[in-house]
Amino acid sequence: MHHLGVTFIILTEYILKNNNGLKYQEGKYVDYELHGQGINYYNNGGKYEGGFAHGRFHGKGIRTQADGTTASREYNNGKVVKKNITDLLYL
Repeated sequence: MHHLGVTFIILTEYILKNNNGLKYQEGKYVDYELHGQGINYYNNGGKYEGGFAHGRFHGKGIRTQADGTTASREYNNGKVVKKNITDLLYL
């Protein structure tokens, strides 16, 4: 079965009230889940920019705190497999 990916921004009352402080997401969605490169923006001013697979962090990504502090990570199906990647390519 082939699925067409669509790029758009989700901003709903549900997301604002739920999802661990998630404010909104940008990226490509497949079957209603973020898939590929995307960005999570959080209510506290932080963000995650990087890879997603079926709505979970996947591949290389950077977390940026509200104060500008960054931390690079590599994920596999939502779980951290490497921290502070030095050879991370800009996403």
